[in-house]
Amino acid sequence: MIKSKKFVCRCRGLGFSWWSQKDNGQSEALNNAFGRAKGDIMAWINSDDYYNDVKVFQIVRDNFLAHSDFDLICGSGKIIDGSGREKNICKAVDVDGGILLKRGCVIFQPSTFFTKKIFYDAGAINEDLHYAFDLDLWIRILQRTKCLKVDDVLSSFREWENSKSFTSTEYFILEEKFIAKKYGGNVINIRSIQKLRQLAIFDWLKKYFPFFYNTGRKYFYLLIDHFKY
Repeated sequence: MIKSKKFVCRCRGLGFSWWSQKDNGQSEALNNAFGRAKGDIMAWINSDDYYNDVKVFQIVRDNFLAHSDFDLICGSGKIIDGSGREKNICKAVDVDGGILLKRGCVIFQPSTFFTKKIFYDAGAINEDLHYAFDLDLWIRILQRTKCLKVDDVLSSFREWENSKSFTSTEYFILEEKFIAKKYGGNVINIRSIQKLRQLAIFDWLKKYFPFFYNTGRKYFYLLIDHFKY
């Protein structure tokens, strides 16, 4: 529809170009796009998601100018459902490579921006990965720079039953385990823990016995952090 001009794409405040070509998947497509990028600050956002306001780019620019020793900015983000209704807010957290290897990809990808220099210094996106390539990229970037946390809600991430994150969970887990082995991360995958936490008993404990829930949670994570590749 874009190619036939039945659907017009506009990008307020930024130069915009569109093309279509055969590639080996999202990782290669992103590297090709970044190879054409002319700016010094880069990011990507998927078709289900969107930036919340044109002011987002000014916020990012101002933060990079004010903190020239940072090459990575991670903002907060909004989770929405298939109809666009807000489900919750994911607040940005202070993060480093060690946290990613313990807790998985706690970085809200659509609200993440980085310099062109650090992207290529880190080796760009690993095109052998097709699901958890963002986690792999953040780890390599954080081996070279610090992450600046921005509290502003910069983007919205659409969570629905046909999204890649929902339909390909097993492939995400496989690649996350590969990444954990590569960099010395935790043996127990965080997605497996998140599935366990969805059991009703944990909601019950959290509601009626918050002290025991929080204490147990703390020591559980201390325990699993001892089992690394």
